[in-house]
Amino acid sequence: MAVVVLISDLEPFPLAVGAIRGLAELGISRVQVAGDPLGHAIVAEGWALDPGTAVPSLLQFLDLPADTRVLHQLAHLAVHTATI
Repeated sequence: MAVVVLISDLEPFPLAVGAIRGLAELGISRVQVAGDPLGHAIVAEGWALDPGTAVPSLLQFLDLPADTRVLHQLAHLAVHTATI
């Protein structure tokens, strides 16, 4: 599963119905929104998501500026007590 994290100091974080439809068309199956006093982040993930090509469309669907900080997944680790 691919993951892209978008970090922005804009508030509130926009998630309109049209944006959600566009995210699904990019192969995103799950979205999480997080924040603190310094800003907000959206975590977009999906099996069909191509992080290499999806970022410009993600920014457009979410109405975020081109200079939005983008983090790409470097590793994925599944943890289960049976493996410890």
